[in-house]
Amino acid sequence: MGGTKRTARIDFPGGKLLMPADTPYDREILFEYVRHSARSRGCAALALEDQNWSVKRGGAAVGHCESCGARCSGLIYELGIDQLCARCARLVSAGRLKRGIFGSRRPPHSKKIAV
Repeated sequence: MGGTKRTARIDFPGGKLLMPADTPYDREILFEYVRHSARSRGCAALALEDQNWSVKRGGAAVGHCESCGARCSGLIYELGIDQLCARCARLVSAGRLKRGIFGSRRPPHSKKIAV
């Protein structure tokens, strides 16, 4: 077998963990572990290839995803200054949603209504 093995690093209060990130299944398990770590410990950091994610509980002031406008219920995935929902974070990490388009969509609640 050839090819480079991709590894992701998860940091959370009380520990660190290295996990494989080669296949879609590996990434699914990885994001499930990050979700669990952030929910149970309050936050987690994920280093995946050239992406450094910060994942935290949303608390009372839950924001909206800067890509799709959905409400970030429970957890907020931050990549640089971008805040994403879990679905969009997974798409960005897999390369199926490109960065740089964020901010072009507004959350549904912020649309101005003509009076």
